[in-house]
Amino acid sequence: MALGRSRPTVDKALRRLIERGLVAPRGEEVGQRGRPPTSFQIRAAGWLGLGVDFEIPRIKAAVTDARGKELARTDLVLGRDFDEPLALLGRTSAALQSWLGALPYRKREISSVGIGLPGFLRDGMLSLAGQDLPGWRRIPFREHFERVFSAPVHLAHDVHLMALAELEHRGWQQGILLFLALRPALHGGVRAGACLCQDGRPYLGGRGNGGALFHATIPAESLVGLPDDERAAAAARTVVNSLVHVVPLTDPDYIVIHASELGSAEEPFISACEGLLRSALSDEYVGPLGITSAQVRDGDGAAEAARAAMRRLFWREGPKE
Repeated sequence: MALGRSRPTVDKALRRLIERGLVAPRGEEVGQRGRPPTSFQIRAAGWLGLGVDFEIPRIKAAVTDARGKELARTDLVLGRDFDEPLALLGRTSAALQSWLGALPYRKREISSVGIGLPGFLRDGMLSLAGQDLPGWRRIPFREHFERVFSAPVHLAHDVHLMALAELEHRGWQQGILLFLALRPALHGGVRAGACLCQDGRPYLGGRGNGGALFHATIPAESLVGLPDDERAAAAARTVVNSLVHVVPLTDPDYIVIHASELGSAEEPFISACEGLLRSALSDEYVGPLGITSAQVRDGDGAAEAARAAMRRLFWREGPKE
């Protein structure tokens, strides 16, 4: 057989999958000689993916089926104690299990777990640095969540997942997209992350960390108490300090910014970014500089994390970790 397994072995595996509700017969195929073969199909409702977006100091989570349809979502607060990351992981997984326990799903139905993270990934571990995030080094996220949920865990950069959702929503399968997202930081600040996409796929880098921006954090004191135009201008100056180097280097066809973290200052911020960028590059760059706001407005990558993990489960797609 094509699988390299005997017929009894395959039949036994199929029976187990059918009993668990993961696979269902599709019917007999006609038009062939001899005994017509029976085909089977994956039951989308039988394979559930859990997606988690770590928006430190909070997280968002979603459950999807095998086709990526979102079935449930929640927002959870992590608290303010980040000095003990392993204890934080324990609280997080306990909160997720409690939430799942209130849904009409069983823990064993979670087939894969996707986690969007705001730091650097290597060997299934997360490292964080900078004043806007805790100083963590090699925290074993994959090992912890695989042990808790007894399912394969896929780690990805949070902004990569948001960019992927934007690509799929717009149907962009060609060209270069530079995607920028403003995400919450500790102490009320805002941090900027980026993702470069080519022909419908994010550029992941060697270990899934492509797109990190250097010193792209907007401190809370530069935003609090200011009117929208001043908040927008202050945030734009910080972000454009990074974009002024990224844009000529990548020469994007599209620049999309997700800045709902700024609330009513989002549109003034995008306008300010475009104006400052045009001014800064006027002597050297002649490429397109139109900046648009993101169309996917749910503000996080939780559902996309679940979808990415499900794709990896079935097709082994994804970056080296």
